[in-house]
Amino acid sequence: DGGGGGWDLPGRGSIRLLDEFRGTFGEAVIERYVRESLLSLTRTADADFLPALVYRFARERLRALAQAQGQVSKDRPELLFVCVHNAGRSQMAAALAEHLSGHRVHVRSAGSAHPRNSARSPLSWPVRLRPM
Repeated sequence: DGGGGGWDLPGRGSIRLLDEFRGTFGEAVIERYVRESLLSLTRTADADFLPALVYRFARERLRALAQAQGQVSKDRPELLFVCVHNAGRSQMAAALAEHLSGHRVHVRSAGSAHPRNSARSPLSWPVRLRPM
């Protein structure tokens, strides 16, 4: 198993989350965030990238929760890109901003519409399909 209570995040991602958030959150909270992230991403993510995406999404959510609760300080400025159509623009903007800042800015992206209810822009396909 992934290293904690039998939950099934493939690979070493679960162990990394348990190690990173030890003392901040219990195993049950981490497990819940991993499962919620997995359920959310299973609908839209490419299966080949699902383990990495679940790890990253769960980690971002746990870090945001820890910051909101005052358990973890912010070590960099934060920037949020929101796309109302979930066409991939906010993800591309976030990746570009993170790269151009030299990772000195913590960048997040979000969408306000569920991906099933919005068409993906063909302009975003070539960029989104290439590994970074």
